Amino acid sequence: MTSDDVAGGLLDQLNYVGGSDGAILPPEFAFALDFDSARAWPDLPYDTASPVSRYPLESRPQILLILEEAANLFRSRAPKAWIFVNRELEGAMIRRSSAVNGASSSSNRELVGTCLLTNLDLSPDPAVFICAEALVHEAIHQHLYRIELQKGPFCDLDDAGRYRSPWSGNRIPLHSLIHASLVWFGVLSLWCQLARSCANENEALSVRSRVAPTLFGFAFIRQIVDSPAFPRGSVAPKIVELIGHIANVATAAQPPRDERAALGDFLQRSEKGEWVTSLVSGLEHVERSWHA
Repeated sequence: MTSDDVAGGLLDQLNYVGGSDGAILPPEFAFALDFDSARAWPDLPYDTASPVSRYPLESRPQILLILEEAANLFRSRAPKAWIFVNRELEGAMIRRSSAVNGASSSSNRELVGTCLLTNLDLSPDPAVFICAEALVHEAIHQHLYRIELQKGPFCDLDDAGRYRSPWSGNRIPLHSLIHASLVWFGVLSLWCQLARSCANENEALSVRSRVAPTLFGFAFIRQIVDSPAFPRGSVAPKIVELIGHIANVATAAQPPRDERAALGDFLQRSEKGEWVTSLVSGLEHVERSWHA
């Protein structure tokens, strides 16, 4: 399994709150877009190599526009995430399928460096936000895969158990749950960064709707890893410790428990956006206290 020194560097890579710190921002996506290859993706309900999974030429400008809007969003409002995505992704396969319900994204440790974006145009939420989240989500998977290739896996990849994900509700393999705990921390930091510059209330509401289920997951992940049924011996000890530590972010935006008047005040301040400040402080505290 991976060595203890790996966990210490993960938080530094997975927090996208803040500016670019003077780094030169890529002018456009550095990774290749694949609309037409015959590459087959493992473990999917559809065939990525099939011609029917390819967008027709007349539909591709809409997809390219979504990607361009996501690039502009990253550059102007989430530069740290923009740098990370361009560093970790080598290619993105763009496909469509009626076998997948709405927009989705995928990564696979057999195809390190490549992500799959399916039905990018079918999101009920603003497509630019879904695209940005998907790219960060999958770029983090690539980062974790590369660490595991170099330093050893975070857990026993042959573990046959299935564990309830507090983010999706699905039962997933052990290695997927470990990755999810780290990926959703990075995604939460992306949403916190975007929440600092919402253009209007509709956008703020959309961001809040993405943050809430992510925080909900962190409120329960520690219970899962502390459960007697969880195979702690099959996970690198420092990775288990890191997951328990980042779960503390779930308390960052909780209301006070003492007085009813204080609760009302808290809710009023949260409606005005103070939850963003609380969460950003929580993310910073989680990272800072890990290194203390």
